[in-house]
Amino acid sequence: MKQQQCLGVIHCPFGFEKVAGYMHRNIAINKLNEDIASYESDFDGKSGDILLGGGGGSGET
Repeated sequence: MKQQQCLGVIHCPFGFEKVAGYMHRNIAINKLNEDIASYESDFDGKSGDILLGGGGGSGET
């Protein structure tokens, strides 16, 4: 099973051309399929949480 599952993508028509240094306006909606490991310092979450954005890219799109 994947760590997260892509539930869909929202097209966000905002005025900025770059988000986190990337040219995109499609924002992923992901569901965590497992808890985030306790050693992760930049991210926290439990199985079943819904996330806005793709994070590190481990989710299937």
